[in-house]
Amino acid sequence: MLEYDNSAFYYFTLSLISIYLVPVTLVSLKQILRAIIPARGAVEARTSAEKTKCTRMKKDKAGLSVLWRWSFVTKVLTLIPGWACFFYLLNSMTDDAEIKGFDPFAILGVTPSTEAREIKKQYRALSLIYHPDKNPDNKVAEDMFMKIAKAYEALTDQTAMDNWRKFGNPDGKQPMEVSIALPTFLLEKEHHNTILIIYLIAMVVIIPSIVAMWYARSKKYGEKNVMYDSYAWYNHMLSDSSEMKNMPEVLAGSAEFRALNTPDKDRPMETKEVAKLYRQLYRESTLMPKPKYDHPVIKKGAVQVFAHLAQKPMSPELKKNLDTMLIKTPDLIEAMIELACSRRWLNTTIYVINFSQYIHQGLWLSDNTLLQLPHIGEAEARTICTTSVPGKPAVKGIAQYIKLPREERKGLDQLTPEQQEEVHRVCSIIPDVTVKVDIFVEDESEIAENDLVTIKVTLTRNNVEDGSKVQPVYAPKYPVFADEGWWVLVGDINRKTIFSFERITDNGRVVSKEVKMMAPNKPGTVKLDVFVKSDSYVGLDQKQAVQFEVVSAANLPQYEPHPDDLELDNEPTLFEQVMQAYDDETDSEDEDGGAQKTIGDGEEGDSSGSGSDSEDESDEEDD
Repeated sequence: MLEYDNSAFYYFTLSLISIYLVPVTLVSLKQILRAIIPARGAVEARTSAEKTKCTRMKKDKAGLSVLWRWSFVTKVLTLIPGWACFFYLLNSMTDDAEIKGFDPFAILGVTPSTEAREIKKQYRALSLIYHPDKNPDNKVAEDMFMKIAKAYEALTDQTAMDNWRKFGNPDGKQPMEVSIALPTFLLEKEHHNTILIIYLIAMVVIIPSIVAMWYARSKKYGEKNVMYDSYAWYNHMLSDSSEMKNMPEVLAGSAEFRALNTPDKDRPMETKEVAKLYRQLYRESTLMPKPKYDHPVIKKGAVQVFAHLAQKPMSPELKKNLDTMLIKTPDLIEAMIELACSRRWLNTTIYVINFSQYIHQGLWLSDNTLLQLPHIGEAEARTICTTSVPGKPAVKGIAQYIKLPREERKGLDQLTPEQQEEVHRVCSIIPDVTVKVDIFVEDESEIAENDLVTIKVTLTRNNVEDGSKVQPVYAPKYPVFADEGWWVLVGDINRKTIFSFERITDNGRVVSKEVKMMAPNKPGTVKLDVFVKSDSYVGLDQKQAVQFEVVSAANLPQYEPHPDDLELDNEPTLFEQVMQAYDDETDSEDEDGGAQKTIGDGEEGDSSGSGSDSEDESDEEDD
């Protein structure tokens, strides 16, 4: 019968605690070191604007203020009792007699140099103390009495001593023992009521409460931790007629931002700043359209987003609030894109992706795409667009400008050599892409009705070397570094319908993505528009008009199956073979049962016949 074992309990509990304590302690120490000694950023600043961004990011992640965040304080409050429990168990393990092993000298309280007479005297004294007759119903005293007897035997009997030195036990080699890793005090009667109460509290109160809290939180979130309330809000606000200018308000109404943007009565200056920004954006510059909902939470969030797009200065508190929104924005925008694509709204999907580009670059509808370059303002952008190289077309946007050789990039005369170098460096970072589109049906030479059509889009980054990876997005106005991504949309711009979409996240030089769609159910020419749109750069999008012929299924060649293949169709499947074997076995059992019954009936008939003959013979004898 398995018994509870204190020593096993120490090992088991210590292992469980270590699984939590070690990694959490290492993470906490790393946070403390970062707070004291700011670490170098994962991405080195490539321009002076990015240096400012990196400094701000390090300041947010460093400093002693990080150590006062609730998440860090909670970890420390759990680590302190955790390590206290760890060392208590460790000390209990070192003091536990079973873990220490059998030491007859320690048990009897003597030394190896003690004479035999003193050992015997000490044995008798301890035996009187721990004798079971003097300690009835005391398991500890009973175990100690047995250990004392074994220790005395090990020190006085040569065979027992040899066994102890060789196997650690005076009785010789012992078999493996298995026990339950629970403390022995659980078996004591005086603790039964307490244990039962604790068990009931844990099973009826604590565990259900934890599950209820987890469920209450998890049921609010969908994929990528986007709240279901945000999906409901997007479903209400987005439609096939949505306009680009209303996208900031749609984002501001996300459920993730409602608590963040609730006006605080204790901060009246922030409320006044929001009202001032609203007047500048809506009444004075008309950058911000009239909000559809005049709700203070949505209004505050929309004002912050429009202030970011228009690069309006704001207080550090409001800027920190805005950065929190912007960091969460990519997942929310992806949820908006998925919703629009599921409804097949092509224009709305394009607007949402464009909005993602503006969010990353801090630009808006009327801004020149060249403003994404460092040190390029409105004046420099106009100069670049109006100054052209003889024999070459004028530059209309950033996509053309980054393709130019360094010596042909005009409009930089007013910049210092260091600033010009930064412009050229960013031009080498912004992706110069070439898109190739192939349309086919796998393993077929033609596309027939209702075929599954594969549209393979191959994107080549011409400014990235083979084997290299694209650098993080150059977006100094975005609060964190972001990886470059592309959206592939297949639709019909005339019908304003999207048929399929995919996202490219691979950062290699040449990337391929296959988009699937069903061919129409009637033959003819199908015309499609393939859009390849960046999620973080403005002005780099590409669009290709493609078409393919769909042939009638009746015109497809007829293939005659091989006779051997037809024979394979006549062979029974594995399931049919099993069922046939079961039926044969059942029939065999029925036949065996019928034969046995027939034999039994015959024997009974014979017996009856014999009885009748005997009766007739008896009658004849009587006569």
